[in-house]
Amino acid sequence: SRLLNILSVLAVAVSAAAAWTDIRTRRIPNVLTLPAAILGLTLSWILCGGEGFRLSCIGFGFGLGIFFVPWLLGGMGGGDVKLMAALGAMVGFPMIIWVATLSCVTALLIAIVKVIWTGRLGQLAMSTWLVVRYGILMILLRRPGDEIRDVTRHLAIGYVPFGLSIAIGTIWAGGVAWM
Repeated sequence: SRLLNILSVLAVAVSAAAAWTDIRTRRIPNVLTLPAAILGLTLSWILCGGEGFRLSCIGFGFGLGIFFVPWLLGGMGGGDVKLMAALGAMVGFPMIIWVATLSCVTALLIAIVKVIWTGRLGQLAMSTWLVVRYGILMILLRRPGDEIRDVTRHLAIGYVPFGLSIAIGTIWAGGVAWM
């Protein structure tokens, strides 16, 4: 459909720009994500009417919600969350599920390659164990997530720009949709 083609191309362009800025500056600027979200919602309304707008709004909400908890725990930046919300507005629901899933798969593959390449597999295992342990304690004791935030910051295996993973996931999801 026209909407899928126009908004998919825009989603790839926005995610590519976000990946570029994330790699260079470790930030995804609001000046990119906010207009992208507005554009996605607006074009969905113009090209597909009320139903397109509804699916775009659901996509925005899903995109925002899916990474909100990892952001709260310090596992990702706010720009990643806002980018996923903007992409949700552009590709709509249920396509944003594919984008989010394939972005996470991409991030996992990048992290595994990075860990193997740098010889830090043992550190990954220890970091994972500590995050799980403190996460369970946080839930059981109903305490703020300071401990898990400290673990993710200090024992992380290294920075992986999630904006890059989102861009690859967006392209990959588009390929799945066009098959």
